[in-house]
Amino acid sequence: MRKVVAVMIIALALSSSVNAQSKKTLSKYGVKAVVETVTEDGQTVNDSKKILNKDGEVVEEVNYDKSGAVKDITKYTFDKDGNCVEEAVIKDSKITERKTTKYDVNGEKIEEVLYDDNKIVKRHQYFYNAKGLKIEKRTLDASGKVVSSHKFIYQ
Repeated sequence: MRKVVAVMIIALALSSSVNAQSKKTLSKYGVKAVVETVTEDGQTVNDSKKILNKDGEVVEEVNYDKSGAVKDITKYTFDKDGNCVEEAVIKDSKITERKTTKYDVNGEKIEEVLYDDNKIVKRHQYFYNAKGLKIEKRTLDASGKVVSSHKFIYQ
């Protein structure tokens, strides 16, 4: 029985990734929003709504609770190169979580800063070798102290 459930879960995951639409396809057909609904016990409610820009990037995502009321809204800001430079989660008309991201001249992510109630919670720094491969991700706490380091070794 467990094998059957595991196989069903894997099959469902693969089918949902195959059915996902690319940004290119969405922008080609002028799609401005995607609404996901859930039907349970014969009742259909919105699960989420994604608002897209002309390039097919999600610029706003609205998440709903089981009754269909707005749970939170996430807004995304992109730079001229299409990199997401800011994400802000809004609950009850207040920004509760925020993440800013910086990129180098090659478009590689070099820093993420995570905020909670507009206070820095932690920071991730990314380092790359001369070939552009990520070699390290450091996590720093709010005071700037390194709390972890993940190194990537390519073989």
